Amino acid sequence: KHNDAYYNRGIEKYNLKDYKGSIKDFSSLIELNQNDANAYMFRGFVYLEMKKIDEACIDVNKAYALGQKDALKYINQYCKWQQTMKCNIKKSANT
Repeated sequence: KHNDAYYNRGIEKYNLKDYKGSIKDFSSLIELNQNDANAYMFRGFVYLEMKKIDEACIDVNKAYALGQKDALKYINQYCKWQQTMKCNIKKSANT
C-alpha cells in the first residue's frame, strides 16, 4: 500500500535527519488523501525540527481540525505563542 510506504519512509527520513525528504513523503501522503490527519501531524513535526514554525502551525492546526486531538498540545505550545508575537510585532510597527 502506497500510504504505508510513504509513512514508513517519511518517518525513517525524519529519524535520519533528512527533513526535506521526510517533508516530501508526508506531502505525497497528503496529495493522496487530504483528510489524513496523521500525515499533517507528522509533517508538522518535521517543520518544527526545521524551525519553520509558520508551516508547522498550519499543519498541526489542520491535523487538529481533522480529528487529531494530540495536535492541541503542539498548537498550545508553539502556535499561540507565535500568534501573540505576530500581534505584538504588528502593534509595535503601527505605533
